[in-house]
Amino acid sequence: MGPKKKMMSIELKSEIVEKHEQGVRVIDLARMYGCSTSMICSELKQELIKGTTPARGVTIISKLRTSLHEKMEKLLIVWVTEKQLQGGTLTQSIMWEKARAIYVMDLRGKSVFLTGGARGLGRGIVEELLSLGAKVLFCDVNVEQGRVTEVELQKQYGADVVFFQEADVSDEEQHKAAFAAAVSKLGVVDICVNNAGISDENSWEKVLEVNTGAYIRGSLLALKHMRRDLGGCGGVIINVASLLGLMPMATSPVYAASKHAVVGFTTSWAMSPDQKEHGVRWCCLCPGIFNSELLQETLNSNRVYHVQDVQQYLQDHGVMPVSQVAQAVIKLIQDPDNNGAILEVSLAKGARYRRRQIVDRDGVSDLVVVDTY
Repeated sequence: MGPKKKMMSIELKSEIVEKHEQGVRVIDLARMYGCSTSMICSELKQELIKGTTPARGVTIISKLRTSLHEKMEKLLIVWVTEKQLQGGTLTQSIMWEKARAIYVMDLRGKSVFLTGGARGLGRGIVEELLSLGAKVLFCDVNVEQGRVTEVELQKQYGADVVFFQEADVSDEEQHKAAFAAAVSKLGVVDICVNNAGISDENSWEKVLEVNTGAYIRGSLLALKHMRRDLGGCGGVIINVASLLGLMPMATSPVYAASKHAVVGFTTSWAMSPDQKEHGVRWCCLCPGIFNSELLQETLNSNRVYHVQDVQQYLQDHGVMPVSQVAQAVIKLIQDPDNNGAILEVSLAKGARYRRRQIVDRDGVSDLVVVDTY
């Protein structure tokens, strides 16, 4: 990557800008000049800021057809050109603060890969995404229900914005094939939502394969695809865990263990010193009990211990609607400044971030995790 940057002369930069103004896409420019899309975007932005007129700047940025927060950049460049006309001083820090102030991720045109989307929470998330203009490929092991959901959603939102792919995410090859199908159909994956899950204390190996192993695999597939330092466009990885990923529960020890692992994996990757270079944001959703087919199946088939205690809890406290949890996923996706976030969702307290800090109490060995709200 280094030598290519040195070879990008003023003439070459001008040529790239000219081709882009003529309608050549960023991804095609990257192929033509043998460099990453992020490098092309970077050069276009630099030339844009140096642009001779506001009109030229807006023209360039309005044609930027990548997943790099298009709406934010349009708003930002209008502000930049206004400041230039006024003779104002612009620094990187000033521009960054302005970008953060005006930016909420616009989901229109974003491409999403989601696991476990045929019914329940998965379908709820898919519907929320589609209603906001995103394109989605979802996979599920339930082929019959997956196809029904695909047909219903295509009728409502269009045949070219939502797709179903059969996959058992506990099977490595099927999982990889589903992600590859998303890239093929959508062109790029901007957002990955690992959502598929099961609950069965009688089959602990399967629970860990689906609830933990598939989340790790899915996250790493998405990371490799999204990483800007490897030619990707950045993105967001959302892992759907549970409140039982933050607390013990006698009724579901294996399920709780699987979700604790997801929380630990997600927040650990978010702490990577290379996170900004990767350009990938990591977030974790931890919902309480919500109404779903999985909940009813779990209770009716004795897949948890002390079923009567669970039923009594539900009777006393109630359950959330799927829509409340699905909307929390959208909140995570749209917040640009929440890398490493854990978002709790409960019927009583709604959605709230849990802040996790590592505190060194004695400077040597007593490192503890402190959670605050």
